Amino acid sequence: MPRAPKKCGAPQCEVRVVATTYCDEHKPLAWRTKSRPGSTRQSRTLREQVLRRDPVCKCSGCRRCTATGCDRPSTDDDHIVNVTSGGSDDIANHQGLCHPCHGVKTQREAAAARRAAAAQ
Repeated sequence: MPRAPKKCGAPQCEVRVVATTYCDEHKPLAWRTKSRPGSTRQSRTLREQVLRRDPVCKCSGCRRCTATGCDRPSTDDDHIVNVTSGGSDDIANHQGLCHPCHGVKTQREAAAARRAAAAQ
């Protein structure tokens, strides 16, 4: 049975969509391009290099870990300084983190960005 059309998820957009949340105009840019961030050969190679260089999580002491850091294997390639905060894509700005520590760091950075945006 076909799905019923619903309004686009963007505020005040009246376009009806089926089997998706947003109309073509409001789909996030990353999903409209053929190559999503992190899916290029160059980014995959960089990720492999970082995880080879940092086989153990380089967490600098999030609340999940001890003061000495984490002993889990690195699974995620993380920017030490976010690109949106002026960090580069150079390998020196990357570190290997385990998935739980990467999630904690990402949440912390997102909360800081929201606070900064609200303060403006």
